[in-house]
Amino acid sequence: SPLFVKVYRLWKIVGQTTTNVRRTKITNMQAALYSVPIPALQAVILLIFSLVDPPQRTETVEMEGGAMVLNILCRSETDAFMITQLVFDISLVLMGCLLAFVSRNMDSKFGEPKQMIFSMYNIAFTGVILIVLFLAVDVEEDGKRMLQA
Repeated sequence: SPLFVKVYRLWKIVGQTTTNVRRTKITNMQAALYSVPIPALQAVILLIFSLVDPPQRTETVEMEGGAMVLNILCRSETDAFMITQLVFDISLVLMGCLLAFVSRNMDSKFGEPKQMIFSMYNIAFTGVILIVLFLAVDVEEDGKRMLQA
């Protein structure tokens, strides 16, 4: 969120081309307030799903090498939270890519659009690989927990 606000602020002040030149000012307080909606929306999504579809404790007992192993997991009835979270995260990555693209011609002493494009590409690529691994490959429960972490 602060990275998005930083790039937006620089683009708004320095990089925006307009026909009528107006002085644009974004104070530190305004920038801090612009940073609030993304984490607040994340908290609202988590709160909604915690109330509507709360995770339930599930226990599984497995035999491994002659020993009984008890796994206690939190599970939800649907995959709606995961899908909502994926849509939210993908939209954040796309928003970051858009901001990086818009600010690509800005003077390098004002911002880091190339670094932002590179980081968004890495996040998107890693996310696609993890989603494919998680959904397409038959992984045991321990492997799924490791991929989710």
